[in-house]
Amino acid sequence: MLSGRGDGDISEGGTRRSESQPDAKKAAKILLQSESIFVVPTANQKRKLLVEFARQNLVVYGKAFDIVKLVDKVNLDDPSEIARNLNK
Repeated sequence: MLSGRGDGDISEGGTRRSESQPDAKKAAKILLQSESIFVVPTANQKRKLLVEFARQNLVVYGKAFDIVKLVDKVNLDDPSEIARNLNK
């Protein structure tokens, strides 16, 4: 998963996060073009993913769901399907 916040904070390595944002977008574009297993979830799907991670006591930081890798076909609009497939 790619993450990053374009708020200008200093990140590890001393670079401003806003400077690395274009690189994150380029990386996401490459992943989406190269393999169909990567998906950019909608805002609603991101919320459902976050809720399911929290239910399983998994910690999530920042914008963790900007892009996700799916091992199997998963309906990200269905919380029960997310739950069944989270540990795959």
